[in-house]
Amino acid sequence: MRPLVRESRLRSFASTTVYVAAFAALLVAASGCNKSSDAKPDKSKVSDQKAEIPDNVSVNPMFAGKDDTPVGLQVRGLDGGAGAADGAAPAAPAAAGQEGLTLVSNGAEPRAARVYTLSGKDARVVTIKAKVSAEMGGKTQSADAPGFKLALTIATKKDPKPVDPKATGFLLDGTLTKAELMMDASADPKAAAMSQMLAAGAGLTFETSLSPLGVLGKTSVKAEGAKDPKSAQQVTQMLPQVFDVLVIPLPKEPIGVGAQWKDVAREEGGRADKPTTITRTFTLEKVDGDKLTVKVITQKVTPRQPFPEQNAPPGTTVEVLGNGTATFVLAPGHLPTKADVTMEEKTTITVPEGKGSQSQTMTMAVTLEEGK
Repeated sequence: MRPLVRESRLRSFASTTVYVAAFAALLVAASGCNKSSDAKPDKSKVSDQKAEIPDNVSVNPMFAGKDDTPVGLQVRGLDGGAGAADGAAPAAPAAAGQEGLTLVSNGAEPRAARVYTLSGKDARVVTIKAKVSAEMGGKTQSADAPGFKLALTIATKKDPKPVDPKATGFLLDGTLTKAELMMDASADPKAAAMSQMLAAGAGLTFETSLSPLGVLGKTSVKAEGAKDPKSAQQVTQMLPQVFDVLVIPLPKEPIGVGAQWKDVAREEGGRADKPTTITRTFTLEKVDGDKLTVKVITQKVTPRQPFPEQNAPPGTTVEVLGNGTATFVLAPGHLPTKADVTMEEKTTITVPEGKGSQSQTMTMAVTLEEGK
């Protein structure tokens, strides 16, 4: 079995949202920040201008790239700049490691060991939607990003060189067959450009490995097969993170209905002064023959710490709180056949001496279903 320590990035939906949200943030900008239809803010506190996320709100300042350029959400901090570093894929913070997968309860009888037994080819469709709300200076603004849909085909075979010879895993080779924006972009030049960029990603290929207990190896993406490799750059950055959402870890012990296991990990690196802790609690809610339904509750905490922006007033702090829920359906011989994931992450920046604070909340909704 591959080691649980994550070599290049922390694999959890809470971490994945950082990268997917980077793309969603671009969609918000491209669509002119569609005002949320279900939001009912206090009109006395809402700007009369078109809803836009303030330029000086840093959605996630914890991730740094070259020359200390934050690239986690491609939104600068208090100085208002934006953009990925040199067009490179976002650099994930170095992971301090994972405390490990801990079995909390075996659940009811009958119990059995649960492992991935993959074979053949799977087709999956991933749909991602995002909503952003920001509060600053007593004013609240919100925006919905146009959703986007990714169609994937994934072929699996046994890993000829497993890390653990006693637990032979699998090699996964995938292709992005289609990527599309879930809106009519013909009347909006910016949205049309974003739609074209998504479409350019069709043909991207990716590969990774998977242990029998659901531990993913490194994911690599090749753009050579894309319709337009250069235009597909944003999709190339996002795809490995989306792929991480497709798998959940399983305990090595036999489990039955009601079983719980916990995964605790920490993110360190970048410019974060204090590590981010991500805790996921898994519950086996249902067993229907060989089909499993697993519920996941995620909590993410980045403690309050100095805000890592040179232009920020002395004493400015930032903290991040995230909560998420997910339900996965696992069938023998396949990757999860269905998943519904929601993650809400709030970043709050506080300026000292009573000068106020600003916060931004990103809500991500991801669904996974079988494709054709």
